[in-house]
Amino acid sequence: MYLTLYPDPYIAKDSLLNVLAYAVGNPKPDHLERLIAEVYTPSVASLYVLCEGTQVAAVIGIKHLPDFSGQILHIAVEKIFRHQGWGRFLIAEVVKREQLNRVMAETDGDTVDFYRRCGFVISSLGEKYPGVERFHCLWTQ
Repeated sequence: MYLTLYPDPYIAKDSLLNVLAYAVGNPKPDHLERLIAEVYTPSVASLYVLCEGTQVAAVIGIKHLPDFSGQILHIAVEKIFRHQGWGRFLIAEVVKREQLNRVMAETDGDTVDFYRRCGFVISSLGEKYPGVERFHCLWTQ
């Protein structure tokens, strides 16, 4: 396994889009490509990609915020690589590489326990969408 920043010529774009789709509400390829082009620019956010050979195993997108803070925009692990610690590894590695002392994320009930296990403090944001409770997740060093 190796971790790299996107774009990387060795990353199979279809593999990247397939994994990123797990973290996006509209996983159509054209939407995902537009998202990457508009959001993941060096001055705004970084997209880190964990690869096994040319296959994308996991991704994490981090928005750069002031004061050594970051916001997780997307995090996803390919199904065959789940429950092996790769999501936790991605967060720890991004914290180290970006020299972050604070990381935030927003999630729903399906993923909130993952963030809790990673040491984030969780607070409810209430029902932001009909029938969907959202959570603010905060990790500080």
